[in-house]
Amino acid sequence: MGSNDEHFLYAMQLVADTSFPMVLETVIKLKVLEAIAEAGPDAQLTAHEIVSRLLSLARKGSMNQGQFECMDSHLLPNTSFRMRMGHAIVEGGVAYEKVHGRHTFEYSTLDATRKEAFNNAMLNHTTIVMKEILECYNGFINLESIQHVGGDMFKEVPQGDAIFMKWILHNWSDDDCVKLLKNCYKALPVYGKVIIVEEILPFVSDTSSSTKLCTQLDVKMMAFLGGKELTEDEFVALAKGAGFIGITKKCFVCNHWVMELYK
Repeated sequence: MGSNDEHFLYAMQLVADTSFPMVLETVIKLKVLEAIAEAGPDAQLTAHEIVSRLLSLARKGSMNQGQFECMDSHLLPNTSFRMRMGHAIVEGGVAYEKVHGRHTFEYSTLDATRKEAFNNAMLNHTTIVMKEILECYNGFINLESIQHVGGDMFKEVPQGDAIFMKWILHNWSDDDCVKLLKNCYKALPVYGKVIIVEEILPFVSDTSSSTKLCTQLDVKMMAFLGGKELTEDEFVALAKGAGFIGITKKCFVCNHWVMELYK
């Protein structure tokens, strides 16, 4: 990995690191670690069991009023954004939707400042990544049509020789991904392909900058969108579930894999 790639990874880690301190702050304030420790050294608790233990501690008076309010869903509007997000994460489901009452993408359309910041972030990230992709990936050669058309991709995908998707699948649940890929399958000719650009989550974790970033993004996708970063096996399962024969990894740039799906 070159120095530019390392710099990109470090920069992205800083961007993606917002989830960890948010979760850690909530875990400490709600005494989650103490609740887990009380279950014994070998205990493996579900999120529901942890919440039940936290409520039990609150009833016994082991929590102060501020901590107890964080556990009371009726008082969520009066707590800080971080504490509400943390509570929602512990509770399960898509934390962002529980806090704001709507999907992240829908919320962004209602807030002009947030919309501009999000669009600029995606534009700048894509500009950097695509520049590197075009230097090592030749899969666009001889293609006659890759359209850029607005619409609902879960209802229909425009026809073309190739369908290109960057940072799309990790935003959605497995069922949504299969639904989208099935629409892609229908839109492609026999010789067509789907080109996806995504990070691949290692099956076995390690301490590399690459894995740290992927893990950070995995937490972010879960909390904000209900999605997740995927392992290679999970990408293969989604592709086959939509009718494709599998995936082919073509090149690796900026911690992203460029992959092709064929009918």
